[in-house]
Amino acid sequence: MTETGGAMTKTAKATTGILIGMTVSAVTMTEMVIPKTKTAVVMTKMVVATAVLVFASAELALSS
Repeated sequence: MTETGGAMTKTAKATTGILIGMTVSAVTMTEMVIPKTKTAVVMTKMVVATAVLVFASAELALSS
């Protein structure tokens, strides 16, 4: 029972991570369209968003 609960928690965390990553990506894409945004800031956010997505996806794959 505890094992299943642990897996469910991991899946929920990973799913949340993927959602956060996608949200940050979407926001960053919007910022790219706005000329005032500094390129370095946008690039850093994209790297972070990608890292979050990759990590969450890996966690999801491991938990299933």
